[in-house]
Amino acid sequence: MSIEWAQYDIRTNAVAPGVTLNVRRPLGTAEEENALTAGIPMARRGEPEDIAGAAIFLVSDMAKMISGQTLAVDGGFLSAGPFDYKRFAPPPGEKRSAWVETVPQ
Repeated sequence: MSIEWAQYDIRTNAVAPGVTLNVRRPLGTAEEENALTAGIPMARRGEPEDIAGAAIFLVSDMAKMISGQTLAVDGGFLSAGPFDYKRFAPPPGEKRSAWVETVPQ
């Protein structure tokens, strides 16, 4: 989409929020928050203002050369790698289809 609209000087970007405080999932007990933020390097949930700040940045002139990007606002969750990929790898010499159940028993 960004290639199609670039000729009109229209930027196309997306904001991908991580675990965020909201009315449906308010601040919980310390134990609940620790469980929710265990894989987040910044060790906290985002706030709506964090998401809004990313959106405001993307529509500002400071981002006038940014197009075709997805900005993860997740406290570093994606860069930390939430999965142990080796745990889901097939044994050596065996191929696994993408449609095969990958959760270990």
